[in-house]
Amino acid sequence: MLPEGNVISEPQDLEDEDNIYELSWYVFSKLEARFNGSILTDLTNLDYLLSSLLEEDANLSILLYDKYIATGILLAHYVLKVSKRLSRSKKLLNGILDILEKYSWYEHDGETIFALYKLSEVSSEIQEKTRLRDLIERAYAQYYQRLCEFKARDEDIESLLYLLWIRATSKESGDKMKDLEILTDNEYVRNRVARNPMLMVLYTIVLPECINRINFFEKSKIADKVKPILYEARESLSKTILLQAELLSVKGKLELAKHKLELAEKTLRTFSELERQKKKYVLTTFLVSLSIFILHYLSTFNILIISEFLRSYGLPLEAIITYTTFENALNVLTNGKVKGILNIIWRILNKFIK
Repeated sequence: MLPEGNVISEPQDLEDEDNIYELSWYVFSKLEARFNGSILTDLTNLDYLLSSLLEEDANLSILLYDKYIATGILLAHYVLKVSKRLSRSKKLLNGILDILEKYSWYEHDGETIFALYKLSEVSSEIQEKTRLRDLIERAYAQYYQRLCEFKARDEDIESLLYLLWIRATSKESGDKMKDLEILTDNEYVRNRVARNPMLMVLYTIVLPECINRINFFEKSKIADKVKPILYEARESLSKTILLQAELLSVKGKLELAKHKLELAEKTLRTFSELERQKKKYVLTTFLVSLSIFILHYLSTFNILIISEFLRSYGLPLEAIITYTTFENALNVLTNGKVKGILNIIWRILNKFIK
């Protein structure tokens, strides 16, 4: 979906405030992909960095006005709490939320809401203090409306993707199939994503999450449709080039996207095979039912006529199979040999289905 040689340019020098965002996303992505063993040092650094930032109470309001720093601080809280590494910064969480609620952008930024949602999974006070469910639904409705009106910009699509990620992993009920179709059937979204490498990375993370949440039968129905989309996403990721020093957030998201993509492809292969087997089963059932009808109402002479009819259309093998199978079946039924009936079914399975 992306032209050859798409580039994400990244600056080399980062201040500590920016590092909180980069390191938080990197460690979060590693945890999501179950690469826990390689991030022990990163967890220690993240705890130290978070504590250092939050010790400067006078500057906290200024720091949190930057949505990337705010997102990094929230995500760092989540990562450290999940890893049981949260230390001095824990007591300041309520103060952070109080400050964020004063900023107008806070209720409309999908990435920050996503970080809040993850933190709410391990901190019950988040849900109570922020009315998070209402916050998510309002933001989702806002961006979905823009999408329907073809007014969504890249930053709107980005926020919508984060909100879809929340909805896909939430225990709340909802129209999971509708959410998936936003990603697979909406050409406006797919065209926007195709032109923006960072949106493509996020899209490739969220799409497998949405696939995971639909039920067994829905997975079987959409498997063949979604597989080409996943293939295009894989091709796009492979063409994305990171220049200069790769930002940790980008590196982490790329690794997570590839991990999610592999899991989704494996799942859909399984369901494609199940769908193929289901079609075989339906055909087999039809053939067995037809066989029983013929065995009851047709004589050997009639079966011979059917075989000749098949041969006249250039189907000698099928004609032979038809004649020998049903002639033997008549003998079996006459002799009452149950074992022979099983052999008939076996022949139908092997000769007609292969």
